[in-house]
Amino acid sequence: MEFGLCLEREFNAHPFISLSDAVYNVIFKFAACQHSDSETRLNISAIAKEMNISRTPVFAAVQRLEADGIVCFVDKKFFISPFNEDEGAKIHVLRAKLEADAIRKTALYADAGDIKRILFLNQKLRAAYLAGCTESILARETEFHSSIVRLCRNPYLISAYEQLLPQISRCQKATLIPIENTERINQQHDLITRALRFRNPEVCAAAVLEHLSSAPAISGQLKKLCTKPEPSKLKENYQ
Repeated sequence: MEFGLCLEREFNAHPFISLSDAVYNVIFKFAACQHSDSETRLNISAIAKEMNISRTPVFAAVQRLEADGIVCFVDKKFFISPFNEDEGAKIHVLRAKLEADAIRKTALYADAGDIKRILFLNQKLRAAYLAGCTESILARETEFHSSIVRLCRNPYLISAYEQLLPQISRCQKATLIPIENTERINQQHDLITRALRFRNPEVCAAAVLEHLSSAPAISGQLKKLCTKPEPSKLKENYQ
């Protein structure tokens, strides 16, 4: 990976981003592309030299990645943490429970403007899936789901979810496979937005669990731990 070029691209894409955040993003994207069985070492001095910056922001970024569980420190060296599907399943189960709780509250507290924004984000997400760009899909997925959570008006739930976001992103990037049935996924997002429009907390939660239980690579484990609603019941409630 050409770290210097990637850092330049990061600043071009986000002109007002701090150096530490830009370095973090670059190394995060590098880590997310590593295979689950790899033991890739992160050489801080070499990365700093490629980026033409001091070691300090690189070291700080790697420490943040270690706190996020994406990097591990072994024998005084930093390595990309191998991705474990069992851990990924646990992350998604926790995510599903947090999102289900959040959307119940969002259904009650979101105003008309909030709902309109969610509908707009859903349109952007649909366009990303149709375009087939993985990076865009992941970005739009995060934007859509995070926006729903932030509208729940519960600061503790929001904080818990945002602390989990790096692991969610790591899991998504490690498990994402070519998606064949994009229309089904788009329909699930439509179901979530329609449930929000009808202000039905339980149907909203069921729609989120239905969507997240079909996540690639971990669907079997997630389905065992999340109560999955009957599709007929969902359609019945939002039509």
